[in-house]
This record gives sequence, C-alpha cells and structure tokens, in this order.
Amino acid sequence: MNTSKNSKRSRSDLRPAQLALIEEIKGAPSGIAVLGMGGGKTASYLTALLDMQAEGIVTRGIMLAPARVVDNVWLNEPAKWSHLQHMDVVPVTGAPSRRKKIMDSSDADMLVVSIDNVKWLVDYLKKAKWDLSQIALGIDEMSKFKQPTSKRGRELMKIAHLFDGVWGLTGTPRPNGVEDLFLPIKIVGGKMAWGVSSFSEWRELNFRKLDYHGYKWAPHTFTLPSLERIAKEWMVYGPVDDLVKPKLNTGLDFVRYVDASPEQALHLAELNKDLMTNLPDGGDVMALIEAMGRAAVTGKMTQIVQGFAYDETGRGIPLKNNPKLDMMAEMDSELGGDSAIVSYGYRAEIPQLEALFKHRRVGLLGGGISTAKANATIDAWNNGEIDRLLLHPASAGHGIELQFGGHHIVHYHPQWSAELYDQVIKRIDRPAQTHEVFNWWISMRGTVDDLKYARVEEKLQNEESFRQILRRMGV
Repeated sequence: MNTSKNSKRSRSDLRPAQLALIEEIKGAPSGIAVLGMGGGKTASYLTALLDMQAEGIVTRGIMLAPARVVDNVWLNEPAKWSHLQHMDVVPVTGAPSRRKKIMDSSDADMLVVSIDNVKWLVDYLKKAKWDLSQIALGIDEMSKFKQPTSKRGRELMKIAHLFDGVWGLTGTPRPNGVEDLFLPIKIVGGKMAWGVSSFSEWRELNFRKLDYHGYKWAPHTFTLPSLERIAKEWMVYGPVDDLVKPKLNTGLDFVRYVDASPEQALHLAELNKDLMTNLPDGGDVMALIEAMGRAAVTGKMTQIVQGFAYDETGRGIPLKNNPKLDMMAEMDSELGGDSAIVSYGYRAEIPQLEALFKHRRVGLLGGGISTAKANATIDAWNNGEIDRLLLHPASAGHGIELQFGGHHIVHYHPQWSAELYDQVIKRIDRPAQTHEVFNWWISMRGTVDDLKYARVEEKLQNEESFRQILRRMGV
C-alpha cells in the first residue's frame, strides 16, 4: 500500500470487498454493510454515492457519524483517492446557529452530522422541508443505535423512511447479541421490518428471560432461525477471504488525529513560553534543548499530550479532558468484536484504559507484572480470551508471539524508539498471522506526537525531526 503524503489511490486500487460493497449499496436502497475496522467502508460509501449521483439516483448524501469522526475521517478521505478528490464533503459542526447556516447554504455532495445531533437534524429537516427522496442517508457505526429505546433512535425513525435509502456501516453488527439488531434493522427496513414495531412486544414473542427481574434475555431456539433470516435480509458482509492476507497496513491512512483540549493547549503554551524565556538573544533553540535535556523537554510535552500534569512529587494528575481517551473510546466501538493490542506508555494510563474497556475482557503486559502472569496473559490472548491487550513496548520483547490473538494495534501512547515501535508491530505481524494487520495511531496535531511519527514512520533524522516539530509549535 502506498501511503506517502503526495500519492493518491485510484478506483482500480479498491479491493474486492470494497467493490462488492459498492455494488450492494447501489443495488439496494437500504441495508447494513458489515466490514471490519480498516476494511475501507468510508471510501466504499463515497464511491457508491458518487456513482449514484452520476446516474441521477440521488442528488447528495447526509452521513451521521460519531462526533470525532465527522471532521476527521470523512472530511479527509476524498483527498486520498483520485476519483473522489473533487467530492465536496462538509462537516456540519459547531453551535446550532452555525450548523443551520451550513445546512442552509451548502450544496455539498455530502453533509456529515454528528450522531449526537440527530434530534437537531430531524427538527431542521422537518422545518426546512427538504425533498429527502433525492438524498441518501448513511450512518457510520450503526452500533451507536443498538439501544432499542434510545431517544436518538426514536428521533431518526421519524424521518428515516423519507430518504431515498438508508445504509448503516459497521464492523460490529451485534456487539451483545440479536437484541442489538432490533433498532438498526428498523431504521433501514422500516418500523415493521421485524413484523412488530414495539421492542417489548418483539422481545416477549421471540425471547425468554434468563433471570427473575428480566435483565437478561436469550432468543428461543425455535424463533432464532426466523430472527437470523430477517437479519440476513438486511445485512451485507464483506468477503472474508479478501482480508485474509498477511499484509501490514500502516502510514497516514491509519492515523486518527485529535486536537489539544483548551487545558492542554494552555499547558503546552506555558512550556513553549518557558523555552523561549530561557533562550538567550541570538541563541539556538536546539542548543537550548540539548542543554536542558532533550528527554526532559519532550517528556513534559508527552505528559501533557497524554492527558496528565505532574506535580513536584511526580504524581500524575489527570487533566479534565482527554481527547485521546475520547478517540480511543470511538475506536473501541469501531473495533467491536475484533480484538486489539493497545500500546500504552505511562502506568497512570492503565486504570484509565481499564475503565474505558470495562465491558471488555482486558489483559495487561507491562506494569511490573510477574513472568508467570505475563505468560498466562500471552496464552489467554492467543486463545481468543482477551479483547483488549494493554501492552507496554518494553514488554514486547523479541520472541513473544501474539499473532494468534488479533490483527489490530492501536498506538495510544506513541513511542520515540523506532526499535521498540517495530518490536511491538512484529508481535502480530509475523509468520502464522492469517489476517491483514492494521497499525493504528492516535496522534495529537501540532504536538510532540508529530515528531514521534516522523521518527518511527518517516525515519527523519533526530535534529531534522526536532526542528520540524518546533516550527509547528511556534518555537
């Protein structure tokens, strides 16, 4: 895969699974497309929309997406492809007045709205009296609508049937079972897609209680086949054999960017100010950093970027907002049933990540655990008993085999060392790995993360890398 900054892929670079998905979207007005994280759902949907516009089927599209994906993934995707580069994708963000102004004035090919603003969108479209029959509605990460009685779901049901079609995109069709499909299939198939419109009635007909209070339910053995048949009518799965290739996917296409919170920006500005205050007239910033200790300066930057401020005793104090943790939550949802290694750096990050993954089976390699515990964790991971493996790069020594447990890595806390970075990747990108490996980054724009990426991915020399990041930071 060519991931250089200046290259563009063409339509001929779309994989068989993507081409199949494009034809499904064009051939049926509504459905749920299932393709794993990194499988290419974004480019597939945009290509299908482009074709439907060219054929006069629709005039434009509206995409509902998680907040952190609105102006990141969807906004940036067209520029990566020669056949999509002229598509106008506009994020509808900001205060309600700003969102209204964008909707009123934009003739974009696709408007991208946060799932959090579903009620606002429904109210706007009802008042504006748009002809929705000429518009395609897409929903990125359909699992966000898995709660059958959610307010956003009820709001969307008011207008979903008015669109030319509704396609949901997901890598996780049923995170917790068939019940999670009730609302998504109603959204794409209409309120009677299951035969009844009420969730409680549907559940009483098709499920049995597993406990006295009715907190847990399971489908009857005699109703499960019909439930599966209905689900199959609305769901399209990407061909599995298209992804079963020992190939490493890495580079800028697999970086999820976040912006510093106001609190982080303030701390970084203060650090910048301290650097400039200590710089003598005519002095060289690089010389100053060398004198102060390169590790000390960049270490402070990293602490802030990862969401911490450290007091005089060395105790890590979490900052109020942590954009990286928020992005990790979005990626966790996208990954769904796919297991993933999450590379961390600070011990203080462990409880934060464990709390985030409280609904998952979590393992830990690092954090001072014993050899016996580490070996047991490795076995559990390779046996499919762990969903999220928190891994410190120093614990990913040569010879450790993790390729049997998953094929996704998320660098939550990017590393400086190219050797440690490659070592982490090689734990799953190795012989006996039967799937494509996806190497993800969570990176904060205009910070030390840019420097780390330059060091380990772009292989820039140390001084050149330092000067590059310092220029971006305004030093």
